[in-house]
Amino acid sequence: MAWLLEFRRILKPGGVVIATTRPRHFLIECDVLRKNKDVKEFQHGAVASFQNIKECLSDYDNGKFCHSPTGGGGVLSTSFYGETAIPRKYAMERWSQHFPLVDFICDDEHNSFDQNVIIAKK
Repeated sequence: MAWLLEFRRILKPGGVVIATTRPRHFLIECDVLRKNKDVKEFQHGAVASFQNIKECLSDYDNGKFCHSPTGGGGVLSTSFYGETAIPRKYAMERWSQHFPLVDFICDDEHNSFDQNVIIAKK
């Protein structure tokens, strides 16, 4: 929410915020990767993410913000860096308190890219 407040502060009227976030199926992919013995280096962050898959899927399905503070190495500490999955319900309820939402494009519905896209306008 701190980022949303900052975007609201710095954007001029008519300014647009476009944010991407992980879709629901990414949570499942993380769980599948944990069971795979041949994980590529770039997949290590996903393997470390969303460890309690049942709880994470339940949270996502109930419109809750899902974040797994994995860090990213170096200066990318777990205090602010990790994997995040934001469902439509959360964006509609929480983001719309700060910005009118223009669109929420859900990869689980379109299967054309690997992110949800949240578009809001000041």
